[in-house]
Amino acid sequence: MAAEIFVFAAAGTDARAHYERTILSPVPVEEIARHDPGIAAELSAAKHDSIRCWGSIPGPGNLRNWTRMQPGHWAMLYAGEGRFPYLLRVAYKARSRALAEHLWGGNPEGRTWELTYFFDEVREASLGIDDVRASLGYNEDWWPQGLQYPTPDHQAALLAKFGSLAAFVELASDGEQPIEVDEPEAGALLLGGPFKGAPSTPPKQRQSRPSDPDVAGRGYLAHEETVAGLAKHVGAGFRKGTPGINHDGGWPHDGSGAFSICEVKSINSRNEVGQLQKGLGQVLHNRFKAERHGIEVAAAYLIAEKEPANSELWQAVAAEHGVVFSWPERFELDVDTGGPA
Repeated sequence: MAAEIFVFAAAGTDARAHYERTILSPVPVEEIARHDPGIAAELSAAKHDSIRCWGSIPGPGNLRNWTRMQPGHWAMLYAGEGRFPYLLRVAYKARSRALAEHLWGGNPEGRTWELTYFFDEVREASLGIDDVRASLGYNEDWWPQGLQYPTPDHQAALLAKFGSLAAFVELASDGEQPIEVDEPEAGALLLGGPFKGAPSTPPKQRQSRPSDPDVAGRGYLAHEETVAGLAKHVGAGFRKGTPGINHDGGWPHDGSGAFSICEVKSINSRNEVGQLQKGLGQVLHNRFKAERHGIEVAAAYLIAEKEPANSELWQAVAAEHGVVFSWPERFELDVDTGGPA
């Protein structure tokens, strides 16, 4: 099966009550039978005694996406506050106003969430909005609404980064329940494609005032030029990072099975403290995610585009956390390329 993943939102007061009613607690099939015997018969035939479910209000977008959804597809649940706590596998779908009114009532316009879908596997996850945007290739202004089917281009972006939908589900899941996928090698999980060099122009921004200097204007170009300088120092082993770990780059250490990872930050005199604080938090988080997936991190680097004020302080703070702080003029001194001595 090609990548077919959906996103549905369960954010807001009413949605939270529905979430507690039919996602956190499975609904007994005998309860479903009292309101839609046909659905209950299908679920019973599939050996379900109880099942988790959700529903969407009919509308052009929801109906189109619900029609596309099929058993075996996966969905990411957005619970608000930038959190995606569950991935769920679709087992069955049916349109039932009577069942939806029983489970969730109706909205002030008299409509109900009658495009129902049921889940036979639920996996806990620790995905944030940035993880999901990076995995599907979305910009920073994307937020889940209703029932969404990411476009074929976004589905293809996920496949290109993870190899398969099953591999993404396995990587994103916190639970221990296994599924039948080929376990990705550490290198494939950590390292993306070959580094193609620094771009000459920043990407077009949809937001008028991006919150992260690394993604717009001069900051973007400085960030990418610093990555390019690091890639030149490291050599052919340097790769851009994957969304699974969400780091700026990494490289293997010959013969050891371990890897280095790095986080690169553009800075200026006004933002360097905030940028370096953010970067240190990111590299610590990325190291944790890598190690959680069984990847040995030989070294973690926080890289600035240039030497900041109080550089000795930043070196000491980073070292306290087992991170090497460096900038281009110090690459020869600080950065282990991972190759043979």
